[in-house]
Amino acid sequence: MRGNTVRVYFRWQGELCREALQEQFALTGNLPAQTYQVVDRDNRTVRQEKLRLVFLNSLSGKPFYENAIRQRFWKTHLEKAGVRYRGPNQCRHTFISQMLSLGVVPLHWIANHVGHSSITMIQRRYGKWIHADGQDVPTMIEKLLDL
Repeated sequence: MRGNTVRVYFRWQGELCREALQEQFALTGNLPAQTYQVVDRDNRTVRQEKLRLVFLNSLSGKPFYENAIRQRFWKTHLEKAGVRYRGPNQCRHTFISQMLSLGVVPLHWIANHVGHSSITMIQRRYGKWIHADGQDVPTMIEKLLDL
């Protein structure tokens, strides 16, 4: 994010994503910025920042907070799907581990897409099994090229 511009990359279903974001912008894009407390990446530093939030509760017009999302949305949908409870952060872990398991996705790309400033956290947390669980890339390339 630079200045007031946010870049969104569409890999799959690009047009549907673009339409959804345009519809959401029509609802909240011109609302005035509000001051919120923001916790920095170090999880200690708290600062005030003026933000214009994208997704608001359609009934109250107020922002969603983690507990509301976790209780009203996440937990409800897991129960309906018959899946035992696990925190929303498991989606992030699953994404990272699946990308690493492919064996062809660069660590920098993964780090960028999950909001890490470097690959250090991924190497530290997932490094023990990156090599063991990854696919044999040379063999994959040979198959793709019919060698």
